[in-house]
Order: sequence, then structure tokens, then C-alpha cells
Amino acid sequence: MAETLRKACLEPRDISYVEMHGTGTRVGDVAETTAVANVFGDAGRTIPFSVGTIKANIGHAGAIRAAFAVESIAQLVDELKADLREATTTNLVQGASSSGSSAGRISFVFTGQGSLYGGMGSDLCETSPVFRDSVDLCVRLARSMGFPPFLDLILDHSLKPSTKTTTQAQLATVTVQVALAAFWAACGIKPAMVMGHSLGEYYALYVAGVLSLSDILFLVGQRAALIQDCPEVGAYAMLDIAASEKTVNQLISARPRSSCQVACLNSPSATGVSGLVRDIKELQQHVRTQNLRTPLLPVAYGFHSARLDPTLAQYETIANGVRFSAPEIPVASTLRGSLSLPGDAARPWVPRDTVSAQLLPDFDSNQAAFGGFFDSRTCQPSREDYRSHR
Repeated sequence: MAETLRKACLEPRDISYVEMHGTGTRVGDVAETTAVANVFGDAGRTIPFSVGTIKANIGHAGAIRAAFAVESIAQLVDELKADLREATTTNLVQGASSSGSSAGRISFVFTGQGSLYGGMGSDLCETSPVFRDSVDLCVRLARSMGFPPFLDLILDHSLKPSTKTTTQAQLATVTVQVALAAFWAACGIKPAMVMGHSLGEYYALYVAGVLSLSDILFLVGQRAALIQDCPEVGAYAMLDIAASEKTVNQLISARPRSSCQVACLNSPSATGVSGLVRDIKELQQHVRTQNLRTPLLPVAYGFHSARLDPTLAQYETIANGVRFSAPEIPVASTLRGSLSLPGDAARPWVPRDTVSAQLLPDFDSNQAAFGGFFDSRTCQPSREDYRSHR
């Protein structure tokens, strides 16, 4: 790389982007990153320096075109601003490159309500007719069912989800992810398997053909309305702790009078906790003394906890009126830890907020159950992004 710069009469600080090979291996990635840092990590650099691994996602031919993806500096600035608005520290995905003649398989992983932020679909609504048509369809269907409007939450960057009801927030989240699936399908990209975490299980069931679009909007809207009717709104809160379930249980056990309980097992090193607002804040202060990251989640309910038990009976009655079809593609349940395959008998499969959501804590022990879709050497557990957009 240094020789190439010399031949081109360029300084390292003149380069702002490097396309990396992205092998997905511990040795290869470290060696490559170190080499790039040694050559381009100039202390006198005045412009940002970025690296990318497009090839790992869309192949060598796509990587060659990376240099031509931006038509103008102004467009680049706008796109970088959009990326910064939508970026979070937990949205990191490690992938393995395909080798030989066998094609890789794509899985879609759908997130929960915690990923919502104002204007999260505005850019694609402006640039993709397929995405916008899908959003408009969801909005019309939800309106016909009597649910409150939520389109502004998808389009307006200035809106905060906390100013909207749970019904509006969850329907907006559903709509954006349904539209994203439609967008990728229009690009010829379809999943070989789907998986959803928490609220994301509904979208996974829709993409797999288990539930219709009308049914997931109906179920999500009805579920959210039941939650809103809980008298404990605002009394409970949730905390995300960067620690294992065992560690978090030990922290909770040290406070025997606390109402806190483990609610979500998001990964081996990320655990969600529900409890009374007072107890959650006290636990958060204690956890910080252990040098653990522990953001308070932007929700007004104790999701995934026994606090929502009063909604179960009525919700199950509602769900029993919906038709569940056999999946058209494999569906991995993060709640059940199992894989439903095409041809499996159709059965009611409704995510329940009162059961801890567990997102594949051990890939090695789940290889048989999940049909070899995951490789623990190159794939780490996905995490729901609970933090509000910053």
C-alpha cells in the first residue's frame, strides 16, 4: 500500500476510504486492519478515514463499484449524515465470506421496539417507490382497523418516540421492517431463514408466510392497546446491562427487596431487566459502580416481565381468531430456541411479553436445532438495539 501511494504521488492523509478484504477470520482481519492502520494512521490527518467490506456482502464485482457509488460531494455529505443519524454501537454484524462454488445463505433478523427513532424511514420513503408503497399500504390497513396514525413517526426526524403511544410506536416499527423486507425483495434479495427478537418475531412470521400483513398489524396493534390499558404505565422501567444473566442475577440478589427481575437474555453478555422505576434506578447506580454499561431503555412498561400477565388471557383470545399458516421458509424462534421448517404443521405462534426473550445464547449447542445456519466461529449473537437513537 505504501508503494502504491508513492507511485501515485499521494500522501496517506489524501486517502479517505479503503475497501478491505474482510475475511471474517481472527488472524486475517487483525493482520489486514493493522497494515491499514500502519499506512494510513497519519497523526497529521485532517479528514476522516473510513474502511469498508462491501465484498463480504455483495461480492467482488460490487466492491469494484464502491468508488462510483456517490455522484457528488453533496450527496456524500447527506448520506454520511443519514448514516450517523441511524448508527448505533450495537449494530455490528460479523459475517463469513463464502468460498468455493457454494452460495451463501441469507438470514433476515428483525429487531424490536427499542430500535425505533423519529424519521427512521424518511430517506427510503423519498428514494424507493417500493418502500414507500409498502409503508402506505400498512398505514391504510392500520387506519381501517381503527388504530391511531403513526406515519409522522416514520417520516419526521424531529419526533421522539416517547411522545407517541405504544400502539403508534410499535405499528411504526412493524411498518418500517415490513417495508424493508419488500425493498430487499424488489432488489432480488430474499432470505433463506428469518428470525425476530421480541416484537421482531411478528415480522419474521409475516416474511415466512405464517401470518398475513393484515394479521400482524392487527395482532401488534391489539397487543399494544392492551399494554396501554395496564394501570402500571410509567411505574415500571427497563434497564440494559452489559453482563451475563448469572452476573445480573447476582446483582439483583444483593437487593432482596427489589422488584427487579431478568426480562430478556439478548446475548451472553447483554441482559435486560424490568422493575419499578425506583428500583431500576437504584440498580443502575449500583451496576455503574461495577464499571458495566447500563443504559435505561426508552419504554414506559416492564416488557417481558410478569407485570403484563393481566393482558395474556384477552390477547390469547384475540390471537386465536387469526390464521397461522405453515412457514414457507425456516423460522427461528428466539423465544423457543427452535426452528420451524416448511411443511411443519401450522400452529398458533404468538410472541408473549411475559416470557424472557432469549436470543441464541449458545450457537454451538444449537447447530442441530437451527439447521447449521449459524457458525459460532464467525457469527456472534445478534442483540436487540434497545438504546434510543442519538
